[in-house]
Amino acid sequence: MIDIKQINFRIPSEMDKQIDSVSSEFGLSRSEVIRQALTIYFNIIGDIDKLTNIRDLSKEEIQVSHENTRDVHFINLDSFNISIVIANSSSGGIGPKEHDNVSVNGDVVGSIIARTALIKMLSIHGEPTTIMLNFSNEMEETGNQIIKGVRTECKKIGIKNIVIGHSEENIKTCQTGVSITAIGVIDKEKQKTRKTQIKAGDKIYCIGNPVVGENILNTDLPQLEDIKLLQRNKSIKKIYPIGHQGIKKELTNQLKDKKHRIKWKKTNIDLNRSAGPSSAVIAITKPNIDKQKIKKRTRIQTTEIAEIT
Repeated sequence: MIDIKQINFRIPSEMDKQIDSVSSEFGLSRSEVIRQALTIYFNIIGDIDKLTNIRDLSKEEIQVSHENTRDVHFINLDSFNISIVIANSSSGGIGPKEHDNVSVNGDVVGSIIARTALIKMLSIHGEPTTIMLNFSNEMEETGNQIIKGVRTECKKIGIKNIVIGHSEENIKTCQTGVSITAIGVIDKEKQKTRKTQIKAGDKIYCIGNPVVGENILNTDLPQLEDIKLLQRNKSIKKIYPIGHQGIKKELTNQLKDKKHRIKWKKTNIDLNRSAGPSSAVIAITKPNIDKQKIKKRTRIQTTEIAEIT
């Protein structure tokens, strides 16, 4: 027979309401709800003797550090061995408005800008969970068109949380402007296991072709699904999305602290041309990688452009 003891304790009013809600929904007494909650809690934490001082535990400071990789920002929650990852992008003068330099439907703008921010995160093994949007235009109808394209990209990799921030409702605008922020997480332990050193003999491939402006609309771009598939190939060490700096400058910046040199090959790829918004990505691979496997993964132009020496 279980020995039952009556106790009294204080709880926040909001928690009291939650107890009532659970009690009503499942037909349980308030006492039974509390008993079950405590039972679950003790099962989670295991042996209660291990909790030497709950009061001190609740006051433990969370250790936070920050770092940047290219234009991706990491908020490292060192106490929990995870990082919050933030990647962003923006677009201006491209869209459906009167004086846009590149005329294109709003949903296309949304698709391209979402893809750009998300590729940055996927390339460093981040797991995106949230997209945030801010507009320099009115929500109806420019903003809503762009949101439609953003949702299309998010659906490809299962992102459901799209946060709509500010829009410009006071001033009539004649060009399209939008910014996007992708937020996600990285398990730091998993990240450590994925780290591989770049060595002499490694190959460098360009996936896609550097183009910008109206040419984007007539080019096969690396897609989110392509990046996820490439990350599964254990022979691929690093993936770098290429932006407005071009391939040569991007790779030079990435490898400047690695004490390696790049031996460029003769190709039809313009190494100095802007590739914004990520119309090309670079893959650094092991020397013996099968080029055909990369092509099968992406189904778009793949060109060996250099070797690490």
